[in-house]
Amino acid sequence: MPLPFDLRTLMLFITVIMIARALAFWLVWRSQKNYSSMGAWAWGSTLVAIGLLFVGMRGKLPDAVSIIAGQAAVVGGWMLIDLGFVRAAGRSIHRRHWLVVYGVTMAAVVWWAVVQPHYLARTAVVTAAEVLFDGYAAWSVWQYRGYAQRQRALRWLALALVVMAVSNLIKFQLAWSHGGDALLYSAWQNLQFYLVATVYCVVVTSLCVLLAALHIQEQLDADIVQREHAQEQVRALAYYDPLTQLPNRRLLDDRLQQAVAHAQRTGQHGAALVLDLDNFKPLNDRFGHAVGDALLQQVAKRLALQVRASDTVARLGGDEFVVLLAALDGQPDRATGQAVALAEKIRAALAQPYVLHTGANAPEGSERIVHQCSASIGVCAFRAGVTSEILMRADAAMYQAKKAGRNRIGV
Repeated sequence: MPLPFDLRTLMLFITVIMIARALAFWLVWRSQKNYSSMGAWAWGSTLVAIGLLFVGMRGKLPDAVSIIAGQAAVVGGWMLIDLGFVRAAGRSIHRRHWLVVYGVTMAAVVWWAVVQPHYLARTAVVTAAEVLFDGYAAWSVWQYRGYAQRQRALRWLALALVVMAVSNLIKFQLAWSHGGDALLYSAWQNLQFYLVATVYCVVVTSLCVLLAALHIQEQLDADIVQREHAQEQVRALAYYDPLTQLPNRRLLDDRLQQAVAHAQRTGQHGAALVLDLDNFKPLNDRFGHAVGDALLQQVAKRLALQVRASDTVARLGGDEFVVLLAALDGQPDRATGQAVALAEKIRAALAQPYVLHTGANAPEGSERIVHQCSASIGVCAFRAGVTSEILMRADAAMYQAKKAGRNRIGV
């Protein structure tokens, strides 16, 4: 059936589509330079458009120039576009293998265009290369497992690649059945192919832009997560002791203010226990800070096991710790008795032997150390008052316990 346009018009139409696609990719890539897939799509689409222009100029240029330059640009651009798809799926790319396929394809094109002209043989080689590129890209993007939105977009992209590969195979079958060059003048078959190619270009361009947008969103999400992680690290450094992971003095002051406010509101007492290890310095001096740090970590764990979830265990620095108790009895004497009872449990727990090693993680050959380390504890019950004064009274009680012989509790 005759058509109001010829093959050259179809070629020009699809070339305009490819130029528009290349411009869209270049515009997106300007704002997404770090998205390598978009760069591959932009360069690939540009090469395909240039190649189609060369092919469309057949008859105005020598056939060898039109065929070789056109096919070199089309096949190279096709390869770059499919490489961009593979990168978008986060898969590794064997560039050497792809370059070998490209080199073999172009050598065959030159041979069957100049040395021994043969349209069907040349078309078969180019079709095989394009189907190979599309097939590998489709398989790669289908294998993606990750962000749900990107996975859906890549699945649609895989289907589009399969459709285009099948379309190329159908085009070659038509060329075979029409006797090679006769297909160039069979407008209906070419119209069908170029309509498929046009739809393919529009769909794939939309999916590529969507993938770029998803890439931006994923980067923003990653930046937010990284920023939150950094904020958590800053908060940990600001409020927690890095060695024992216990609250430091800053967080203890905040918790103590809350405990005072709670005591005033409910009429229940709170209590601050300040404790200092009695036999820590000799261990540190003899075996070094690594062994001393290991003992402090064990002390922190033992303290945490003796208190309630509502209580606070903090490290002030060195071998000095604070236990903050809340919701004790409303009567001062009873509240003090409850605090002293817990202090006695803590004193007994800390007096148990510590098993330490001179090497990290107790490797073979390290020295095993059994260390006895008691604690002197000062207790101060409160229902009101200034936080600094409460800690000063508990600290003074602790020093009285040390003067009285250590491993004692002062009130």
